[in-house]
Formats: sequence, structure tokens, C-alpha cells
Amino acid sequence: MTEYESIQELPREKLLELCEMFSKNWLALDGLWFQSIEHKRGMDEAVGHDVNAWARFTETEARRIKEFLGLPELAGLEGLRRALAFRLYAPLNRHETVLEGNTLT
Repeated sequence: MTEYESIQELPREKLLELCEMFSKNWLALDGLWFQSIEHKRGMDEAVGHDVNAWARFTETEARRIKEFLGLPELAGLEGLRRALAFRLYAPLNRHETVLEGNTLT
């Protein structure tokens, strides 16, 4: 058992571990939600709902990340590069970005 009573008491290494656990929990919920719709309504309807949900979620996530990082309205590719590292699944999916001229890979 841990001696911590709240998130505010956690040291940095435990906060990072918690972020990873939250990402795993979110990913599991996303998959279970999809499977539930697929089971009741079929694959086509599940995919349709998934596309709609992700379209709305990415807008919300992007807005919150921009606010968190203090990015300007038109942050460009450099802003996008920074923001991608703060996506909800970032602790699970390590990635590398390369900015070359007008191309972000």
C-alpha cells in the first residue's frame, strides 16, 4: 500500500507512472466502448460513431493542449510538433517528430 492520500502528494516519478496508467485506462475504455456498440449495432455503426467521436474529441483535446502550453491561435507546425507530445495517449505511444521546412513528419 502507498503512503500517498492524493495526487497532489505524489512525487514526479509517481505522477509519470499515474499518467501512463490513466492513458492505459482511457485506451481500454475507448476499445470497450467501441466493442459495445459493435456488439449491439454491428461494425459499420460502431465505426461511424467512432469517427464522429474522434472528430469531436480531437478538437477538444487540441484546444485544451493549446491552452495548457500557451500556444497562439496560429501556432504553425512548430506548435503542432509541441502539442503532439501532450496527447492523451502520449505516455503509451512514444514518437519522434522531424520538422523540415514546411513538413512535419
